[in-house]
Amino acid sequence: MDAKISRPGTPDEIKARRTAIEQENVKLQIEHLMTYPLVKTAVTDGKIKVHGLYYDLETGGIKPDLLKMVPLTGTVRSRF
Repeated sequence: MDAKISRPGTPDEIKARRTAIEQENVKLQIEHLMTYPLVKTAVTDGKIKVHGLYYDLETGGIKPDLLKMVPLTGTVRSRF
């Protein structure tokens, strides 16, 4: 992730960078989950849907633009 975004210089940039890293982590954890054959098969067969949400620890809420949960169809789709 460090290679994707520049080093922060201001407090706002630090916060934005932290948020981007946290959201990327959600995506990576879903990708990790999809490596389990049982999960991947269940998603592919339509038996389960895997969703990723971003919970904002600072505000205590789920960001509205991330409330739209996107079902996976065997591959990872990122909302970030």
